[in-house]
Amino acid sequence: MNISKMDTARHKEIMYHAEVQFNPQRIALGDRHDRELREARFRARQTHNAAAMLPAEAACSVAHAKALVVARAKCIADAYTAFNEPSGREAEVELATFFAMTVAARKSSFQGEVELRRMRTGGPTNQLVPLLRGFERDANPALLEGRAILDRQRVEMRNRAQTAAIKTKYVVDTCVFNWLADSLVKKSALPSDGGFAITHIQVDEINKTKDEERRARLLLMQASLHCELLPTQTVVLDVSRIDHAKLGDGKLFTSLKAELDILNRNKNNNVRDALIAEVAIANGYTLLTADGDLRLATEKYDGKVIFFSLPSS
Repeated sequence: MNISKMDTARHKEIMYHAEVQFNPQRIALGDRHDRELREARFRARQTHNAAAMLPAEAACSVAHAKALVVARAKCIADAYTAFNEPSGREAEVELATFFAMTVAARKSSFQGEVELRRMRTGGPTNQLVPLLRGFERDANPALLEGRAILDRQRVEMRNRAQTAAIKTKYVVDTCVFNWLADSLVKKSALPSDGGFAITHIQVDEINKTKDEERRARLLLMQASLHCELLPTQTVVLDVSRIDHAKLGDGKLFTSLKAELDILNRNKNNNVRDALIAEVAIANGYTLLTADGDLRLATEKYDGKVIFFSLPSS
């Protein structure tokens, strides 16, 4: 299968999202491994066969490595989908590297525990070498399963691309992600007849959230909407990311910014809000926002808006 390359910065953003999703799973799988290892040791002791212990422990370590690799592959695939990208060569390399590092770590940990036991008890370790040799072979099916997960993601993204052109798109303002995270807006209240889009502005604003736990929730909420990443229509010094911005004439942006300044007395965020509104208007998308001033400015320049507000008391 022909797999294309991706811009390095773009790939790093995607992998950051994958890591956010994977970390809780890593902890849960570690807890499960500890539990299963205790159970395996107990069963081995019940056989009254000392030779059963090391194979049981090795099997647990291999199973843990396989579970981690498959979970990692799913998180990588989900992160690429959230950014509306097919997984490419970089995803394949990430998975292969993670597989090698994970198997090596589980292998080293297993060997270390066996050596410590040998020093404590003086027991034989003649089974150790053949068991260590089998780690990569026994864990390899997980790498194949992970690659299949990435392959399926590529196919799904290609199928999505074929229908994306006829779907309505919605640009999601940052405040809507906050309202979703705070349950002020339910996901079921969002439109269901088309896909969602953001610019780097929303990503940057979420990444500036100081509370780490809240930032993670916002990023996961953004990922769950599978937002397409659009370039801004205008480049603004010290705000725009050059690789995610177009060199437009800036006329619409300037008008939107001026209108927002009138409405809210030059609020600091007006530049970013104007860039978000400009993308929605220029592409014919509907802006989803809970910002009343941004709604008025967008509608003044013929933009479509779905406005979220708190119910009146």
